Amino acid sequence: MGSCRCAPAAESFRNLLTFFFSGLINNFGYVVMLSAADDLLDGKAPTAVVLLCDILPCLIIQSTAAFWMHLFPYWARILFVAITQLSCFQLVAWCDAVWLRLLGVVLASVSSGFGEVTFLALSSYFHKSTVTAWSSGTGGAGVVGSLSYLAFKSWFRLSQQVTLMAIGWVPLIIVICYFFVLQKPATLQTHSAKPPTVEYDALLSEAKAEEGTGVPTLSEAPGAPAALSDAPEPAAGAVPAKLSFVQRLRQMKHLAKFLIPLLLVYFSEYLINQGISPTIKFDGPIPRDDYYRYYATIYQVGVFFSRSSTSLFTIKHVWVPSVLQAANLVFFLFQAIYGFVPWFWVIFLLILWEGLLGGVTYVNVFYQMSLQVAPELREFSLGIGSSASATGITAAAVLGMWVEPWIQSLQK
Repeated sequence: MGSCRCAPAAESFRNLLTFFFSGLINNFGYVVMLSAADDLLDGKAPTAVVLLCDILPCLIIQSTAAFWMHLFPYWARILFVAITQLSCFQLVAWCDAVWLRLLGVVLASVSSGFGEVTFLALSSYFHKSTVTAWSSGTGGAGVVGSLSYLAFKSWFRLSQQVTLMAIGWVPLIIVICYFFVLQKPATLQTHSAKPPTVEYDALLSEAKAEEGTGVPTLSEAPGAPAALSDAPEPAAGAVPAKLSFVQRLRQMKHLAKFLIPLLLVYFSEYLINQGISPTIKFDGPIPRDDYYRYYATIYQVGVFFSRSSTSLFTIKHVWVPSVLQAANLVFFLFQAIYGFVPWFWVIFLLILWEGLLGGVTYVNVFYQMSLQVAPELREFSLGIGSSASATGITAAAVLGMWVEPWIQSLQK
């Protein structure tokens, strides 16, 4: 198609830098709010309330954004992401009322969900390596966010207000990266002014005409929406297809082999982290109350390194690590109830393994989508893909509110 621009052999350093830091900053507020949950609520509500406020708005946005977000230019989306996260830090830092602090957590969730859909869709205009850069940044957000809050609050002994104000300027980095660092292709410039969509029927007709020519077609059956292409190299800057609501739903069906593993791996790891691991403690060199903080840090380290793994290897069958993560869930559940592993270092290694599985599933799902989904469908597909992780986290948060007290009752 004449509207497609061939992908470069490699992405520019400036663009990789933009996607890395955007991924890091996009999830920064989300991580900080979870790290500060106990301080925000001050014992007035279960910490699971913070998790729900931090994920439900994200889920709603990620589940619906692919149907309406394309109506807004990218520059407006970037400003919205930055403004909502800046507002989050201000509300939580200056307000004493719990409901206002929770409103700040909601804004962090809105910013994170909106930003993830935006940048994954934006990556469809660039080389596939930008997906790896984005994933590495989101993995780094867990380490940077949790450690920064820990350092200011616990090591430097600053108040919660001073701590949040000290790190509250960070969202401005996304604005700087997009407007002053990112090298935008011509197709993105046009899309930012007025989305130039390609009619779906026109794509289908051209795909049929190309059958037998060696060019990957956009559908595998007459009348079906453009599904998954086996093209070895994605095109960057392709003009997005104009899909009806029904066609968008059909495309989601074709994406099930990516969405289901992503949902399963996030459900498993967040149920482990929020509902099970807080009940696993040992009598040993580490104070019992500190184990959960160690678990969280080790998990984030695993996520960070595995989200950078596609530069070394890729996984085509993404269901494999998701099934292994489900096995992790079963193991940790039995460990919490029966305590058959007496060594804390074994649990530390398994928590690291849990983080590695979660990160490698995330990055490979979106990497394989960037390879297999037809260029004109890639923007929509990468955007809707992020809703699967939010769905899994939400389910884990709701179930975790019951699982943790249930395990504690068995341990008495």
